[in-house]
Amino acid sequence: MDRETRTTSTRGGTWTAFGVCVVLAALGCAACAQAQQGAAGEATYSVTQFRPPETTGVLEHRCWLGDRHFLTLIEQQGQCIIRTHPGTDPNGWGTSLYLQPFVAGQEIAGGKVEAVEATDTGIRIQFGGSIPAPGGGSEASFTTSLAVSLDPEAKQISGEGEYHVRVTKTADLAGDLNLYRLASNYLQNVPLKGGGKGDTGDMHEVSVEGDGGALEWTPPLDDRFPQELYSTIRVAMSGGHNVVDSVAQGFDEVEPAYKPSFTVSLTDVGGARSMQSGAMYDTSVDPERNLPRSQLYWADNVGVVVLIQKGRVTEQHDFAVSLSSEAEAEG
Repeated sequence: MDRETRTTSTRGGTWTAFGVCVVLAALGCAACAQAQQGAAGEATYSVTQFRPPETTGVLEHRCWLGDRHFLTLIEQQGQCIIRTHPGTDPNGWGTSLYLQPFVAGQEIAGGKVEAVEATDTGIRIQFGGSIPAPGGGSEASFTTSLAVSLDPEAKQISGEGEYHVRVTKTADLAGDLNLYRLASNYLQNVPLKGGGKGDTGDMHEVSVEGDGGALEWTPPLDDRFPQELYSTIRVAMSGGHNVVDSVAQGFDEVEPAYKPSFTVSLTDVGGARSMQSGAMYDTSVDPERNLPRSQLYWADNVGVVVLIQKGRVTEQHDFAVSLSSEAEAEG
């Protein structure tokens, strides 16, 4: 049976409990209640670790405020993936953030979670690692540190931190340097609950703002890699109300869900104007299902990146980073 470890911040120090989550929830476990409430009865931050069954090398660091599971940092195959759940819809998990560098055309890999710790005011997150080189060794290293918190009334997650990238040899870099990737799902011409066909999904549109100008993009449009350069760039991906009728497609039932927005801002602390945006929509056919990925509700068919072209990459890049996620569709 899968076990979960909870580490909680309290004014008296750190408290840890081990237990089987489903059983403890059913019993109304007093230890869990202590972990979720401070001495004065207010909600406190805590972190649990969970290994999903029938997976290898996957570890979820689940972040809580009281009994609200509002964020998960997933560690799998060298990827450090941030997923948010600022609202109360039980299925309101949507867009994923890969806040680690990777070279265009290569897989995201080389990351490792170093710390996920509860404090009195939020959760402290730190991860880092390298970009594996195709022939062995590494092309770059990185560190990411964030402090995140939840405003439960506003249904909003906020985070601030630092992001540092060191490139070993810029001339040897195999391609453009992607700084992060937002991954989500947009469905085209699928059966909808309530009847008919149309578009739905976890997101709706993307907006880019900063000192290089403002841009907008929606997935049915062609892939887009504009040439505007930024020293500060803010990418906002809106949330959607996913109402796909997956049973009509021949798949398992998927409940309608309000998906959260996700916004990421990067500022080059040295003021270098070298960042660009890119947006892609994968409509290729999945060979196993013989359907376009634009009709598969589990596919990360939307990808938005912030990148530095190879010719502008230097040995050191330092950024201030902020993120926010809102359950705006829930109202």
